[in-house]
Amino acid sequence: MNRKVAITGHTSGLGKALFERFALDSTVEGFSSSNGYNIIQFKKVYEAAKHCDIFINNAYDRYSQVDLLYYFYEQWVDQNKIIVNISSLAPDALKNNPSPYASHKAALDNASRQLAAQMNRCRIINIKPGYIYQFDVLADTIHTLVNSKSRIMEVLIANG
Repeated sequence: MNRKVAITGHTSGLGKALFERFALDSTVEGFSSSNGYNIIQFKKVYEAAKHCDIFINNAYDRYSQVDLLYYFYEQWVDQNKIIVNISSLAPDALKNNPSPYASHKAALDNASRQLAAQMNRCRIINIKPGYIYQFDVLADTIHTLVNSKSRIMEVLIANG
C-alpha cells in the first residue's frame, strides 16, 4: 500500500530531508510558498492535502502551525491518519529568555498534547528537535517513528 504524505516547508532544511526520505516509500506532496501555498492559509493547504494519510506540519510562521494542527485534526479525528508536528526544544531551553519563537512552539506543544491525549483514530506525533546538524539523520528518525506500531505522542531529540 502506497501512503500519501503531505509536508509543509518542503524545499529546504528538515522539510526537504523529510520530503526526500518519505519519497523513498510513499507518494509525497510538498506545500510551500514556492509552489503557491502559505501556511497561514490553512484551509487551502488542507483542501490540497486532505487525501493524504500523513500530514507533516513542518513550516513555521508564528502560530500558523497550531492553526494547521487544529484544522487537520478536526477533519481527520475519526480517520486512521497521522499528523506529525515539528516543534522545537526552544520552549524548554529558553524558559528565562523571552522569545516569540519559543512561545509559538510552546503553543504547538500544548495543542499537540491536548489532541494526542484524546486517543482518537487520528494520531498526533510531536517532534521536538534541538539544534539540527544532520537533516537526513533526523528525517530517518522521524520516518521510523511514524512507522512505529506504538502510539508515540512526543519525542525530544537533543541533537539531530
